[in-house]
Amino acid sequence: MRSGTIHEVVISEDRKLIKPHHDANDPVKRWLTCTDHHAPKSIGIDMISSRIFTITAEGLLTVWDLKHFNIIYQFNFKKKAQALEAFKITNRILLIFEHDVHVLDSDPKTNKFNDLKPYNLILNKITFATLNQDEQILGIATISAAQPDVTLYATDGGLVKIKQITGFKSSIRYLDFSTDNFYM
Repeated sequence: MRSGTIHEVVISEDRKLIKPHHDANDPVKRWLTCTDHHAPKSIGIDMISSRIFTITAEGLLTVWDLKHFNIIYQFNFKKKAQALEAFKITNRILLIFEHDVHVLDSDPKTNKFNDLKPYNLILNKITFATLNQDEQILGIATISAAQPDVTLYATDGGLVKIKQITGFKSSIRYLDFSTDNFYM
């Protein structure tokens, strides 16, 4: 490759090609900057549908303003991400990594994100994590050398273990709560 040449970049599944511009304010260029890190692993939308949260497989968290398609926050956790889940009742984001969980508190007016230490956990390899419908219980499926398990945590004021379920013969790939929050 010679310096100064323009290369075409695939940006969509329909194989549409565009030439990237040098304008830093171009929305396509900002999107390419995010996906150059690695493809997004998980996407969530905040409680008032004004921001999109993306996290890449390598742990780059990016927050987008939906109205202007601007990046309003970006932080690289530099670890393998499993997923993210945006809280719908409070302005928080649940980040699930390979061995730990973080909850960020966000302020939509100032676009500041604070890591809530009482909500952070370090666990065995996480296979899946999700919140129940009223966001009062976090279910986390993990696997260790001994056996897989599911642990339920209360989310009021921090993550407090309320129940551990063991005895599974294979790893848990998915958890879900019923809409009335009575069943998992």
